[in-house]
Amino acid sequence: MKPKQPSRLFTLSLSLLHAPQALLAVLLHCVYRVFLTVIHLPFYLRYPSLIFIDTLCMCASLFYKIKSRFSLAPNTYEGAEFTPGELSYLALYMLGQKIRLLPHHHIVDLGAGFGQAAIFLSKFTNATVLGIELQDHLALFSQRLVRLFCRQTCHIQHANFQHELPSAD
Repeated sequence: MKPKQPSRLFTLSLSLLHAPQALLAVLLHCVYRVFLTVIHLPFYLRYPSLIFIDTLCMCASLFYKIKSRFSLAPNTYEGAEFTPGELSYLALYMLGQKIRLLPHHHIVDLGAGFGQAAIFLSKFTNATVLGIELQDHLALFSQRLVRLFCRQTCHIQHANFQHELPSAD
């Protein structure tokens, strides 16, 4: 005999009990984004499209967090190692300066997430950037951003980088 599953209403009501914690997490995330915006101001002035990219990524990130919080379907990639991280353009800029990235270089971004790092490095260095993302919804989102903002020097692929790495040029 199959065990009885809890009703959808019961499961949703249990999720709503955690709503204050989720609201606090969203509030702290927004405060952190304001902090990052202040740090990124010089890059926003140089590359105004980054403002739009970051705004889209922040909205998408909040949407996916809320969706996964209230979703009754199991999340295949649940866990900290599969969540999109925050990005510091300052750190990428300093890294690019330190290793002297040039337009003829090829860069691979494993775990590209929303594609922000790949797009920034493509704009900042004019190098060819390949982003590889495991989660299909993030890869699709980042491919759309790349088509809008830097289709010539940046490409995003949906792949499992443990087994399906694309061949290098």
